[in-house]
Amino acid sequence: EKFSAFYSRDYAEYIYTAESLITMSGRHLKNKRNIVNNFFRDYDGRIEAARISPEHIEMIRDFQGEWLDEKLVRENNQLQERLLKQENDGVQCALDDFFGLGLSGIVIFIDGELKGYMYGAPLSADCFDMISGKGSFDVPNISTVLKRECVRLCCESYSYVNFEEDLGIEGLRTMKTEYMPLRLIEKFIVTENNHEPH
Repeated sequence: EKFSAFYSRDYAEYIYTAESLITMSGRHLKNKRNIVNNFFRDYDGRIEAARISPEHIEMIRDFQGEWLDEKLVRENNQLQERLLKQENDGVQCALDDFFGLGLSGIVIFIDGELKGYMYGAPLSADCFDMISGKGSFDVPNISTVLKRECVRLCCESYSYVNFEEDLGIEGLRTMKTEYMPLRLIEKFIVTENNHEPH
């Protein structure tokens, strides 16, 4: 009885099959499938999705900085600002030694201009962890395309994809749930009980 464990839904991790994120088959994912198909139709001949290579790193760094500046203006919320800046520090750190850390991901260009990125790393022999991704605010539905393309191009040898926790952020929870996770990995917060000395 020295410790207490509390389930925390905010920290539950979302696991999907790689196949479901690539094919988006079935009626539950029909809307997502249509979004991706329409996106490639609308940007036909103008869009390029490629795996991240060394020449992309500084472009991603600049894009991330611009994305953060715009997001902070849109949010205007102290808690969100703190979380966004912490996340940005993590992204910038990852970019410092992207390939040395075993990371891989994609970039999407439209008309030759970087409009989004996503990256992750293997968790195990059959599960890939999506760590971070950002899409331009002026390109509707790019986040859906980033997810599909990153899984398609980077997860060929993985059966499962982990899109991590939603941290209790309502929009993130809605988005992650819409992709029909295979399961949630439950996580608990353990605290030490305070006992009076005998």
